[in-house]
This record gives sequence, C-alpha cells and structure tokens, in this order.
Amino acid sequence: MNKRTGALRAITTIVTCVLALGLAVGLNGCGKNDEELIRTSVAEVMDTFKNPTKENMQEFINEDEIDLSAIEEYDIDIYEFLEHSFKHFDYTINDVVVDGDTATASLTLTNADLGAVIEDATTEITENIEDYQDIINGENGRNEFMKVFFNKIYEKLDATEETVSNDATLKLKKVDGEWEVDDSSMNEVISAMYGGVSI
Repeated sequence: MNKRTGALRAITTIVTCVLALGLAVGLNGCGKNDEELIRTSVAEVMDTFKNPTKENMQEFINEDEIDLSAIEEYDIDIYEFLEHSFKHFDYTINDVVVDGDTATASLTLTNADLGAVIEDATTEITENIEDYQDIINGENGRNEFMKVFFNKIYEKLDATEETVSNDATLKLKKVDGEWEVDDSSMNEVISAMYGGVSI
C-alpha cells in the first residue's frame, strides 16, 4: 500500500532526526572519555523516546526541512503517533566499543511490535469494512477513514501488554575530532525501536 509506505517513511524520518540531532548535541560534549561520552549521549536520547512528548521531541525536529506530507495530508499528528508508538519503549545499552575513529554501541531495544499492531488493525478494519462505509463515502472520506485507522492503531498500541526485544548496533565515526552517527546503522536501530518493523 503506497500511502502506508509513504507514511511509514515520514515517521521513520522523524525518528532518524531525533536520533541524529539528539546524539549530535550530546556527542559534542567534553570532560568524558569517548566511551563515557557515547554511552551518556545514547542514554539521553533513548530517555527522550521513553517520554516522547512534543516538548521533548520538538527540539530535535525542524519541520521545515522534513517532508511530512504523507502524514499531514491525513491530518495525523506526528507527535501523537510517537507518543503512542513509544508507550512501551525501553532500552539497555550493552557494550560500547571505541576503536580509533570508529565506535559501536550495542543496544537491546524493547517495544510493542508496530508492524504486528498495524497488521492487526488492518485486518480488523478490513473484516468489518461495511461498518465504515458512511465514513468512506462521506465528505473528506479518505482523510476521515485514515483517522479511524490511526486511532485503531493507537488503541491497540495502548492496550497491548506484549513487547519484543531486538538487538541493534549503533555505529559512530569521529570526524574532525567530533563523534557523528553513521547513517548506515540507522535503519537497524529504528526497526528495533519499533519492535522489529520492516523499515
């Protein structure tokens, strides 16, 4: 479903920005050795996702530079989505290994499985599609139906007691004396943060 893929891409972009910008701020700190600096910075960003309020997230997001059209066309609030998606989020930072100008942080990320929740919501709505015909056929039917769909996802995310844990490795590199996130590891980390959903 192209629209759902577009929405997921926009949502992934937001999480990438929060991770990258949040870490960039922390990784430019001083007074700690590299391992301590990386561990502290990763913890601070992950703690943001444990409390994903608009206030906490917005400082890392420049909405003028991110294409949110796939979400905004349905009047979906990205911050509301993040709040529900990370309601059950937790993390463990395992080994942090620094090797010259490269480093890795091994993470265990725990959350509800967003992919399974979306599939469950899709199945439930599809099986009862007749119940939504008035919404679909009404004014702005497509947008109103998408709101119903996302609300169903939120309902299931909030109610679930099942979480999954996935391991992921965040890669970093030192450029001009400062640590930066290696984008090649982002998809793995974000997938694990969403419970293993395919990015």
